[in-house]
Amino acid sequence: DRNVKKYDTFNRHIISNWSDSNTSTDQPHLNNNQGPLITPVGIHYSSRIQHALLGSHAEALQILQSSKNLSDVMKAVRILEESTHESYSCCDEFIKADAHHILLSLALTCNRSEPHLELVRLILAILTNVAQHPPIVQSLATAFAMDALIDLVQRYRDKSVHFVLSASLLNKILSRDYTLRLNYSTTERRKRLQGILMMCRRKAASKINMCHMLFSEGMRSLKNVTDLLDSVSE
Repeated sequence: DRNVKKYDTFNRHIISNWSDSNTSTDQPHLNNNQGPLITPVGIHYSSRIQHALLGSHAEALQILQSSKNLSDVMKAVRILEESTHESYSCCDEFIKADAHHILLSLALTCNRSEPHLELVRLILAILTNVAQHPPIVQSLATAFAMDALIDLVQRYRDKSVHFVLSASLLNKILSRDYTLRLNYSTTERRKRLQGILMMCRRKAASKINMCHMLFSEGMRSLKNVTDLLDSVSE
């Protein structure tokens, strides 16, 4: 069974801490934050595996806060992508550690080399995992986060995956916070977003197959962002 093999891979990854692993496509959840991790396919993580998950997550946060070594940071970010995907508690601890601001600041320093592109993709995937939880997403709703995400949308508008992740995050965060929309909707920001959207529309015709589908999804999210900001400025 492919799902069982997938979670066997994840278990080995957690136990060995820094080993590479494949990203899971199934969304597990914690049972009352105390019991075993349960996945939709009915696999229960033992308390030992859950403890290892939380321990690896805490270690990754510590590395993120203290290390300037790219290799160490990449390992930590890979752990955080897994842990925030698997556990609500890990998402909560991630926000308490102010890791979202650390990662966004880091993303803004990245260039367009392959290692940096992968780092930015992982950062956006982590933030997407965290934003799935309504009680937590409010913590992402800051002007700094919005400005950082707009910078990433503009910088990576030719990279379909990065574009759709950053645009979707903008849309999700602004959709859930009216006060942020009200305070964030300045003429300068609306013009900037409209300009990015126009550039993306001009490029849309050259995108094909899956890239076109991803790009179109990103443009829909970005269009909704502009509509949201326009609605509170009227």
